[in-house]
Parts: sequence; C-alpha cells; structure tokens
Amino acid sequence: MSTITPIEETLTKLDPDIQKLAKRWARDCPDAWEDLAQEARVAVYLELKAKPASPRTHLFRRAKHEILDYRKLGKSVDGKLDKTYGRQRVWPLVSLDAPDAVVADRSNLYFKPHQLKPVEDLALTLVAYGELIGRLTEQQGHYLSLRLQGYNCRGADVVLGLTAYQGSLLRDAIREEAEKTLLAI
Repeated sequence: MSTITPIEETLTKLDPDIQKLAKRWARDCPDAWEDLAQEARVAVYLELKAKPASPRTHLFRRAKHEILDYRKLGKSVDGKLDKTYGRQRVWPLVSLDAPDAVVADRSNLYFKPHQLKPVEDLALTLVAYGELIGRLTEQQGHYLSLRLQGYNCRGADVVLGLTAYQGSLLRDAIREEAEKTLLAI
C-alpha cells in the first residue's frame, strides 16, 4: 500500500486553486490552461522540496508568479502565450527526420530538412568552431567561450573587465572572423 507524502498531499489540496488560476490567466488562449497549470504545479513542487514548511499563501503566490513568468516568454518557435509580444515571424517546428512529404507544404521554412541531418549539422558546427577558435585572439576566444557558456553580453564584458564599447568592438571582431571562417570552409 502506498503512502501519500506531505508534498503530494499539499499539491492535491492546492490543485483546484492552481487550475482556477491557470484558467484565469489563459482566458486569451483557452487551450493553454493545462500548460499553465502544469508549470505552476512544477514550481510549487520544487518550492515544497526546498522548503517543506512553506505556507499555502506563499505556494499559491509562487504558482501565480510562475504562470506570469511563463506568459512573459512571448511568442517563439513553441508559441508561448503572450499575445502582446509582436514578434515579426514565428518559426514553425519541424522535425528534421520527418519525411519530405510531411513538410512539403511548408514553403516558408528557412531550412529545408533534406539539406542536412542533425549529425551532419553538428559535425559541421564543430569543424567551423575549431577553425574559428584558431583564428581568434586570446581575448576574443575567452569572450566567445563565455558567451557559449551562457553569459549575456554585459556579463561577459564584466568578467573580462571591458566597457560596453570595448565589448561591442570585440563582438564585431568575432563576427567578422566568423564570417571569414564560414566563407573559407
């Protein structure tokens, strides 16, 4: 016989309120309330794992903030919910392994599935990266590695002790080298 953990019990008690909250914030996109509710449930679960004695009001507030954060992501390839975000183009999701007949009607794809397969794309990326690193100065290489590790531009500038202007010059130099490298390959 399985026992219900305190976390599961709290989640079960909060679930009706989470569903109401998700439905309220999905009024402009009714099909998405389940996604919003799931995001909120995950946030509450993680909060309970970190702080098991969290009060109900805190958990409910955490769920609300998670829903709002999810909505703020805006439109992207997976079609987030913020309708006010005016992105010019929404790229469709297409499996690169799908047969051509499935994607033949999508003429607006910027990348045709028959051009490269994911393994070939990865191999070419690694070759291009190896060539590029060989052409960069030490500082440019450090900057690029910080950006690839997930630092934003300002964060990489701070780590390397650069001003915003120096960082922009460095980024421009890296872009020029990358362009030369790609044209050489």
